[in-house]
Amino acid sequence: MARKRKLKHVQAIVPEGVRVEDNILKTPKGLYRIRTQMLKGNKLVATLQPLHFKFELRDLAQIFIGSIVLSSPFLVTAEVWEIGTEMSTISSILYLMFSLFALSILLYFWRYQKVTFHGHIVKRELIRRLVVTYLLAFATVAVILTLLDKAPWGTDAQIALKRVIIVALPGCLGGAAIDFIFK
Repeated sequence: MARKRKLKHVQAIVPEGVRVEDNILKTPKGLYRIRTQMLKGNKLVATLQPLHFKFELRDLAQIFIGSIVLSSPFLVTAEVWEIGTEMSTISSILYLMFSLFALSILLYFWRYQKVTFHGHIVKRELIRRLVVTYLLAFATVAVILTLLDKAPWGTDAQIALKRVIIVALPGCLGGAAIDFIFK
């Protein structure tokens, strides 16, 4: 029995599909990467792979679970709590910027690098995915640290925020990784 390919399917290229680049086809159903093309009779048939740019509920769930999986070893470490207490405000801001930079590099090279047509759709979707991934990981880490009584929001919100920023880096990278692996 032939093995089924999960993401690919054969479909005739119809006039409603518009090529936006040599290997990208835009249809009313979304964007597809053209893998192979061949003539069958007088029809041009292509093997297409859907390009998943839009956020769906499963993407949010994958980011949520990924942020828990990768940040959990850091959430329960006393050294991370101490670093959050001793870190200066400027260092925490620089660490936050570094986290966003690392996440944007990861997302770009894993998901958006090979789709370069006109740039507008890619940039908008990259920024949207970057913001949603970081905010969801940040919120997940904040809730878990609060449940562990290690984010003192009422007494010292600055320490709580620094601790969340520190642990949000592995959380957002884990969320992006799980989202990419289970597209």
